[in-house]
Amino acid sequence: MWKKLSAVLFCFLSFFVRESFSQNLKVAFILATEKEQRYKKDKLYFLDEAKKLGLDVFFASADNSLDLQKKLIKRAIDEEKVSVLVIQPVDSSSISQEIEYAKSKGVKILAYDRIIYDASVDFYVSHDSKLVGIIQAREAVKFTGGKGKYVILAGGKNHSVAKQITLGNLLTLDKYPGMKLVGIFYHENWDESESYRTMKEILKKVRDINVVLANNSSLIRGAIRALAEEGIKGVFTAGADADLENCRMIVRGEQNLDILKPIEPLARSAARIAYVLATGETPNYNEKLNNGKVEVNVILIPVEPVTISNIDEVIIKSGFHSREAIYAH
Repeated sequence: MWKKLSAVLFCFLSFFVRESFSQNLKVAFILATEKEQRYKKDKLYFLDEAKKLGLDVFFASADNSLDLQKKLIKRAIDEEKVSVLVIQPVDSSSISQEIEYAKSKGVKILAYDRIIYDASVDFYVSHDSKLVGIIQAREAVKFTGGKGKYVILAGGKNHSVAKQITLGNLLTLDKYPGMKLVGIFYHENWDESESYRTMKEILKKVRDINVVLANNSSLIRGAIRALAEEGIKGVFTAGADADLENCRMIVRGEQNLDILKPIEPLARSAARIAYVLATGETPNYNEKLNNGKVEVNVILIPVEPVTISNIDEVIIKSGFHSREAIYAH
């Protein structure tokens, strides 16, 4: 899968090699968190690609703390003297001042995975989050025949990925009058324990739920646990990120759908884009997005549904998880 995705991405990315000792090839890669399983892969692939390109990387994780992330941005600019800031925002709406400070120092900004609103962002690389929501909703309609009550378990309220996935859900399900929204419930930490508590509270009021759509794999795990404890069966459940435990749940028949958001092409593309920005060139792009202040050039990475019928092809053959890891439990 990575080879196929690479072929597509190479059509959109321009790589420029300059033999110049005056270029500042030091970049910062600041993640919102490393707590979720997938972020170890983001770090691994980005740093590996950066090394191949000759980039010097200042890496940091903010542990989902907005205050810490702001301090890390300041450190990257003032102490590490980076030329490019690659950042996955803890809160997409709350670091515009820090971004403008970076821009005043001549630093290029690459938003990673999540857009940054109301700031002078140079580039954005992410998965096609709206398509994630559309796929989830389409499969839910097939499962229910377009009738039933559904719940959306969203991530953070100001989180761009949460907004886009939920938008994809709603754009699709609003076309079906028989689909009734129980509510959209937000979870700032995108955590399984949060969604478990949410689902338990929902089930105190509404028992006849037909569909639960979650913005990530952790959130749907919490919901499935709550549904099982309440003895409620036959509910269509969908997550996103294709965590290992969710893949195991799919093969055990405990979860209907997850979405593979391949990390390797995302992280490696970000490193390549950072290199192009560091050399003073402008990478090619396949979309534009208005973030409230500027039109941002965007590369969107394709996503794929994961079900019991295609998990071997999509997950195992691509190397995302091994057969042993999925089927041994």
